[in-house]
Amino acid sequence: MIARTRFLGGSAATLAALALPRNARAAAHDGGEGGDAWRPYVVTTTVRLPAKRTAKLWLPIAGISSQTWIQPLTNEWRTNAPVSQIRTDAATGTPMLAAEWTPKDPQPVLQGTCVVELLDRTVSFGTASAAPRLDDAARAAYTAGTPAVPTDGIVRRTAERIVGNATTPLARARALYEWVAANTTWAPSVRGCGTGDVRAMLQSGNPSGKSADLNGLFVALARAAGLPARTLAGLRVAPSRYGFASLGVDAMTVTDAQDCRAEVWIDGTGWVPADPAGVRAAAAEEARDGRRANAAKLETVRSALFGTSETNWIAFNDGRDVRLPGSAGPAVPFLMYPQAEVDGARLDCLAPEEFSYTIEARRWIEPGLPA
Repeated sequence: MIARTRFLGGSAATLAALALPRNARAAAHDGGEGGDAWRPYVVTTTVRLPAKRTAKLWLPIAGISSQTWIQPLTNEWRTNAPVSQIRTDAATGTPMLAAEWTPKDPQPVLQGTCVVELLDRTVSFGTASAAPRLDDAARAAYTAGTPAVPTDGIVRRTAERIVGNATTPLARARALYEWVAANTTWAPSVRGCGTGDVRAMLQSGNPSGKSADLNGLFVALARAAGLPARTLAGLRVAPSRYGFASLGVDAMTVTDAQDCRAEVWIDGTGWVPADPAGVRAAAAEEARDGRRANAAKLETVRSALFGTSETNWIAFNDGRDVRLPGSAGPAVPFLMYPQAEVDGARLDCLAPEEFSYTIEARRWIEPGLPA
């Protein structure tokens, strides 16, 4: 499927490749229904770091797997780093590609490639026979309140007010989704995807942000309401069928197309995709330049982004406050951007031109088969 690669620089080193199993904590127990047209995408990240310096690199890789919508096929890389390997954050189980260079090594270069298959996903609510059970350990992990995902104080009070008298998990999840989709604001000035500071958003009285913020708010509210929920860090790789640029990407270069999504577990159904941040992004796009919003178009998106997902976004992991193995620096809120340190100083992952890195994505078509 992917040509055998070698380390850059012409060495005869063998290919460092791995068909990665799913994230240990996201491992089993995925529910939902999908279509029958798997679409494979190739994502290639190329990183170049300053020469003659001590350098470390951590690259997010495809680590989420589900029989119903996403299957990572390969994670491969080629590099001149003397040390490169798949590592995980011990606390969250988040997988990543890690590489290290010394000042004696050539200018650090690494190119990572993953192939991921995606399936259109439409959840059929209430199909208990098709939904495996969420085991006790996973349920505890995905309902836990943590510093990154608080469930007490203002978060719990807000969740209780929103769900009101809703008695079923599905009704509570829908109420929370609709509230976030209607009562938050997309903030274009926020760098990257945001940090997901849920408590600060609610305390402000005007919750705003980008995908990590708004979908992170949904996840925290869901957990506060007793529903297992998680944030998935990922990357948009293709256009959206809904016609909004903010919900997809229409170019091969996807260096700045990172996007966080959310999932909530409904007993009897399984993991349900939820993207209230996408609703707010689409609404902001419609309002841009003083255009009159297309209410019907926005209603289609609002209805669709709870329970369905397109084959245009790859999930990397579900980690929060991820520690980078071998780094003495702070945890990163989400691992969806390349991370690097040069002489012990963390580079700005949101400035790819200075970092520097580029990411490209394309649909992979097997020779002899139609596109």
